[in-house]
Amino acid sequence: MLLKNKIIMITVFCLIISLDISVVYYARSCEKTVIQNEYSAAEREQGFIYNDIVRILNNSAARGFDNINLSENTVYAYSAFYEKYGVGLKLQNHGGNTDICADLSIVSQLPEPYNDKDLVYTKSLDSVRQLKKQWRDIFMVINFCFIPAAAVLVSIMTGRTMLPLYELTEKIKWVANGNYNTKLDVKRSDETGVIAEEFNKMAAAVRDNIGKLNIEIG
Repeated sequence: MLLKNKIIMITVFCLIISLDISVVYYARSCEKTVIQNEYSAAEREQGFIYNDIVRILNNSAARGFDNINLSENTVYAYSAFYEKYGVGLKLQNHGGNTDICADLSIVSQLPEPYNDKDLVYTKSLDSVRQLKKQWRDIFMVINFCFIPAAAVLVSIMTGRTMLPLYELTEKIKWVANGNYNTKLDVKRSDETGVIAEEFNKMAAAVRDNIGKLNIEIG
């Protein structure tokens, strides 16, 4: 494999790995932040709903209404309203084992005379799953678009960098074939320029030595 191709492959590979690591890290940081915000918002929302339901039940109990149907009907009314926001509300026996199939759940015991019941608040984190899906799509698009662009850019830059070396290779062949007047016209301050300068010195020394030998022989 040519050195140019090796440089292109290694450079593109390193760029892709660096980009992917950055994207994954940023996506996970965003996901963590969103989840924390969702939990904080759920706690505030649950607290508001719980206090509102308790207030209604206490007012009803003060007027002599303390039957279980009241608490169930109140929770049902709130559940019907918040269902469209991905929130579920229900009552369960206090301390009972209930399988809660939800991303987020908060269980709170109701006050007397309803303290034999727990208010179960559940919430779906579909927004987080949607965000993860969007990030996966962005990740695929970035890789799909970046790989060809990076390959072309690196190929152009590598070609320009390697051009003096190609010229040096050709000049060395000329010297090997007896053309000692060869000179590299490379004006660079990097390693390639140093090599070109040393090659010119070498070609000049060879030319001088050949000239001296011709004089001695002649």
